[in-house]
Amino acid sequence: MDSPVRPPRTLCLILAGGQGSRLGALTETRVKPALRVAGSYRLIDVALSTIAHSGLDDVWIAEQYLPHSLNAHLANGRPWDLDRARGGLQILAPFEGGEGEGFAHGNSDTLWRHHERLREFGAECVIVLSADHLYTLDLLEVVATHARHDAELTMVTTRTDEDPSSYSVVEAAPDGVVTDFAYKPEDPAGDLVAAEVFCFDAALLVDALEELHEREDGLGDYGEDLVPWFVARGRTVEHRLEGYWMDMGTPETYWRAHMQLIDGDGARLDDPARPVLSAQPQLPPARVERGAEVVDALLSAGCTVAGEVRRSVVGPGAVVEAGAVVEDSVLLDGVRVGPGVHVRRCIVDEATTLTEPGTHGGSDRVTVLGPADGAPA
Repeated sequence: MDSPVRPPRTLCLILAGGQGSRLGALTETRVKPALRVAGSYRLIDVALSTIAHSGLDDVWIAEQYLPHSLNAHLANGRPWDLDRARGGLQILAPFEGGEGEGFAHGNSDTLWRHHERLREFGAECVIVLSADHLYTLDLLEVVATHARHDAELTMVTTRTDEDPSSYSVVEAAPDGVVTDFAYKPEDPAGDLVAAEVFCFDAALLVDALEELHEREDGLGDYGEDLVPWFVARGRTVEHRLEGYWMDMGTPETYWRAHMQLIDGDGARLDDPARPVLSAQPQLPPARVERGAEVVDALLSAGCTVAGEVRRSVVGPGAVVEAGAVVEDSVLLDGVRVGPGVHVRRCIVDEATTLTEPGTHGGSDRVTVLGPADGAPA
């Protein structure tokens, strides 16, 4: 009998330290991976659930910007079965007192600041994931693609109907070998983009970080330095993601992803084989009062609806009072919408209270509303 093929020892590293400045006010008081998705989840739940369902259990999370908003949610990795005596979840924080000390200035720089730990860990593969995308993916299939091609780097790719110039545009040969990689090009060669999931040969990753850091006198984003270094060597391949993928990095894409969830043509969150795992808030069920009108909505635990909600997400503890109208919008935790207020095509940040009668937002744009746009909460 043939012995089963042993999968390579794989370390998953989630980059969760960026400010997420493209989201504006939504990330002024929280790091982007802590932002709500579909009312009940956090963005980082997508990456952690992907890892958990892929059967991988060595997970590092690199933090920097406002980590407290994220750490309170992570709960030592318990919701993802990562609270273990060996392996499991570990937090990488900025540090002093050794090589790599200080704050990172990009995702390649983040990896370099922890390159000694990467070397000591001794993995065969390192999967680096961003924490601001919505998708479903089996990482073991990515590792299998990596092994089958004897690749140095395997990047997950996907087609996008957004502007490709906002992403890393990829060109690949029919055999899957990546022939060109352009980081946010002004004139994109196509709509095939990197989905921000990279599987590196672990030893070569450390070598590349050290070489590039010395040669470039510092590192920035891996689209600018690290990934082009691998592509130029000719042993980078793609793993095509055919299903849904959305970068949640701007208010427009964040809003669009939620409208797609409501319409049923976005990410699937109710797959019993691959549910989104999360540390859920301990709140009572949602309450819909007499006279309320709710159509095509996602209602989170602890919310109360007495007014009209159409094609919207109502977050935990949010309240839509009688006489209020919420349409094509996303309300985050603890929002209150008063009588006579019409919220249209808006993202309303946590703890915002809207009481002044009238319309907020419009049909031709996505509007972000925060506490300064309403009465004190």
